[in-house]
Parts: sequence; C-alpha cells; structure tokens
Amino acid sequence: MENHSKKHHQLAASRAARPSELYTRQEAASLLGLSAATLAKWASTGERIIPYIRLGGQGGRVRYRGEDLAEFIESSPQRAS
Repeated sequence: MENHSKKHHQLAASRAARPSELYTRQEAASLLGLSAATLAKWASTGERIIPYIRLGGQGGRVRYRGEDLAEFIESSPQRAS
C-alpha cells in the first residue's frame, strides 16, 4: 500500500509542477520533497542533473522549469519501503 502512496504522491507532484511555470530553488525543492541545499549541491556537483536557468548572469537567481521538474519526478526510480 505504501508503494501505491508514493506513486500517488509523485503523480500529484508532477501535476503540481506546471510546465509553463518557473520555480525558485526553494519551490522546486518543495515539489520534489528535497531541501534547497540538496538542489544547490546537485547543481554544483552534477550528482543529479535537473536543468535550471540562471537569471541575471553569473551569480543570478536560479529558476527551474516546471516541465523539467515533472520529467525528473517521472524518471526517478521508485523506492520500496
């Protein structure tokens, strides 16, 4: 039953990420169930690739596209508990 619940959560999260929207790092992290620090680490190290846009050049604000977040959610492996 818990696996079904995780699938349902991921489906709901992917629907919540509107493809045409741009999300802050904090908003993206919340949709993915992660911390903003984890997303920053992934962006820095390339540990996991979620495309992002940097507004305002080097050191500018980071934004994630909703379609990229939804794709990441859909492609993430399911973990059995």
